[in-house]
Amino acid sequence: MAKLSYISKLIDYLTKRGLIVPSLLICINTVAQPNLIPNGSFESYVTCPVSSNDYEGFVSDWYNPTDSIPYIPTPDYYNSCANPSNVGVPQNFCGFLNAKNGSAYAGIFFYNPAGFTDCDSREYLTVKLASPLIKDSIYNYKMSVSFALRYNSVALSNIGVVLSKDSIHQYLACVIDLPDSSIILKNHQDSIVYNPGSWKELNFTFKANGGEAFLCIGNFDTDNDIDSIHYNSPQGYFENTYYLIDDVSLVRATSVGVDENEMGNKIKVFPNPAQDLVTIKLPPSYNQAILDIYNLTGQLIAQKLITTSQLIPISELGNGVYIFVFQNEDKVIGRHRVVVAR
Repeated sequence: MAKLSYISKLIDYLTKRGLIVPSLLICINTVAQPNLIPNGSFESYVTCPVSSNDYEGFVSDWYNPTDSIPYIPTPDYYNSCANPSNVGVPQNFCGFLNAKNGSAYAGIFFYNPAGFTDCDSREYLTVKLASPLIKDSIYNYKMSVSFALRYNSVALSNIGVVLSKDSIHQYLACVIDLPDSSIILKNHQDSIVYNPGSWKELNFTFKANGGEAFLCIGNFDTDNDIDSIHYNSPQGYFENTYYLIDDVSLVRATSVGVDENEMGNKIKVFPNPAQDLVTIKLPPSYNQAILDIYNLTGQLIAQKLITTSQLIPISELGNGVYIFVFQNEDKVIGRHRVVVAR
């Protein structure tokens, strides 16, 4: 214990004189991760859209994973370059809505029982990532959605995202068949998205299996699992669900700015010093957080997704001093200095 006491006193001495933490924070604060979604706001296009179903071959990078044969629905592309048009921005056949970011967005049916196929038709947006995901790394996914009021009557909570190693493609626009080991992210069940004329941001945090290279947006639940509320559209009544999509991003989670507040003191990490296991308890206001573990040179050693109270292994860490940085969405909520000594 005398040795550990000496280490602790030495760390305190160096920290107070700015010889450890400031250099670490420079490394943390200057890390900027790129958006892995090409054309995430749908701004880049090949050809300006003219009418509904103008999507594949019009918007850059994104494609339709179901065959676009007669009577098979396809996504729609909206851009201000189409004005005046039913696929313009902000005015189009869905109503009036400014883009969340820039001057364009896309739209798809999440539920369409009136489709002319052998199943209740769905539409999907698919894109190849700028680079495959890294195994065991933590990622943040965001997108903004808006319920299209005109000709739309069913609001859902079944808004999902799938990440897969292989590209997704099938003949019919039904509930799509997903490749093995796909990562499925879903909006919270019972969280109906009904926000005509405005944007709602959906956030997901997850750990990558490794190698995921494609992303697909849509409704991946069967009709029996749909959680919905019916609304009478004042501009036409149809038994379907249509959402507009904008501002899509996928970034590897990093500590991008330390928020120095009392929340860090409310995060409990023990025992400290530790050997092979530590217990982490988050404040009641957070049900999960990303833990980034740095060494004293500012190198990211490990990432873990933790819940409210969790016992985590640290056997991969050698003896020494580490900085545990806790992040929730885009904000760092606390830091702890942890000594590993065996």
